[in-house]
Amino acid sequence: MPPQNRELAALKQFLHSEHLEGRSLRKLEYFSKSTDVLPNVPAWFSNAVFISFDMRWCNELREESSNASPTELGFAVMYGEDVIDFVKDPNSKLEDLFAEIRAFHFQVVERCHMVNSLYGCVDEIEGSFSFGATGFLSEEEAEEVIRTAFTEESYQEAGERRPLILIGQDPHQAIEMVGKKYGIDIKDSDIVDLIQTDSVALGAGVVGDGKIKGLKQLIERFGLGPAELWYMENVGNEVALTLIITLLVSLNQTLHPFATSEGYPPKTVEGRSLEGIIRAAMVRIKRGSKSNWQTTEFCERHEEPGLTATERAPSLASCEGYGSDHLHTHRCLESITNMDCSEGLDVHMEDA
Repeated sequence: MPPQNRELAALKQFLHSEHLEGRSLRKLEYFSKSTDVLPNVPAWFSNAVFISFDMRWCNELREESSNASPTELGFAVMYGEDVIDFVKDPNSKLEDLFAEIRAFHFQVVERCHMVNSLYGCVDEIEGSFSFGATGFLSEEEAEEVIRTAFTEESYQEAGERRPLILIGQDPHQAIEMVGKKYGIDIKDSDIVDLIQTDSVALGAGVVGDGKIKGLKQLIERFGLGPAELWYMENVGNEVALTLIITLLVSLNQTLHPFATSEGYPPKTVEGRSLEGIIRAAMVRIKRGSKSNWQTTEFCERHEEPGLTATERAPSLASCEGYGSDHLHTHRCLESITNMDCSEGLDVHMEDA
């Protein structure tokens, strides 16, 4: 086994050792509270990259279907060292920390006409990506993007180690589906740990009754307003908010050292509402996130001046020939309006 792989294997073994098994909050508090909480972890663990990832599918019976394929992909990325720096600097601002997140949303060209009746984007407002510009991928490119996102080298600078931590509402299911569809085995990947948001919230005591009803409950628990106004029908919005809420939970004692240990967390930080901080950071995230996948128009009948149909758009991606069934509704591709072109996939942090 190459030295690099041996180092990753040793870190995985440490994070899953008996005294840390099921202690996701403690692992995050290494970044959000003090590196002293894990005194024996390799120093390069501080270089970890947090990745929030999820997919949406065009088949609600995806577990039983061999033909199930994703309609959307969402990624949100943040460097753990940014959280460490935030905690160490007494003058740091929470908005500046969240603005370091990079968020990505992709629709799969072969199925971007589909609107899933349970999980899909049901109209232009609820379907819009609030943290950036939507990109369009072929199914083959979708696999490439996932493999790239789950590879340490994608985040390295000057060859430093970058262990990956996958954060999600159900990261185990996401990895299982990625394995079924693309044959990506987490045991052979650079992902060293899976963090479930609900488990972190329970460990931090931010849900007073000890019951978690998902991300929507946590959004409202932190006073961010009705969850519906964050448009989580779009998987890109969902993963970005999952990362933000998970970080908020892990930072709760750092931000509010004198707050009660359980119950509703304070809804203000630095004299500002949390909702205002996150929405201000969202504007900066949108400005700072880039994707190297073309986001030109994909409708063969669409002829708006200045837009060139991408060569990757398959012939089936046209406005005609689609109906609906009990699982899906469909939309004309001419209705897709978020067609910004971007310059390059850049998971490295830039000034927002």
